[in-house]
Amino acid sequence: MLSRDNNSNIFAALVVVGALILSSCESNRWFQSEDTLNAKIQTTWSKIRINYDPNVPYNPEAWTFREGTVYRVIGPTQTPIDGDTGHYTVSTTLSKAYLTITDFHRLNPGEMNGKWEILELGGGILAIAVDHGSGVRQMEFEEK
Repeated sequence: MLSRDNNSNIFAALVVVGALILSSCESNRWFQSEDTLNAKIQTTWSKIRINYDPNVPYNPEAWTFREGTVYRVIGPTQTPIDGDTGHYTVSTTLSKAYLTITDFHRLNPGEMNGKWEILELGGGILAIAVDHGSGVRQMEFEEK
């Protein structure tokens, strides 16, 4: 039978090992505060073209997150999309982080607005995904 001191030592060892495992993952979202994630996202991100089809014209797109507002620019000259700014908030649970986007009204707003799960935010990469009921949509960005 284990004594109370042995149980405490085992528990402490498990906590230390768990903390080391969690801290070893560079893009780890666990236990990050909303403030930390919000600070990381506030920059300009260039959208990465995931599905390449040479027959479909592509315009580069960039998103800038700043103090609760997200600005979208599109095209080779990075022209602002007329009036297409939205709002965002960052929220977290114990194991997940979310980016909620609202108020986009151009270029498929139904696909842009929503509660996106942050899959990765670190090392110059932002990856987010959402399921609007018709399948998962994922977007990836690299820091400009």
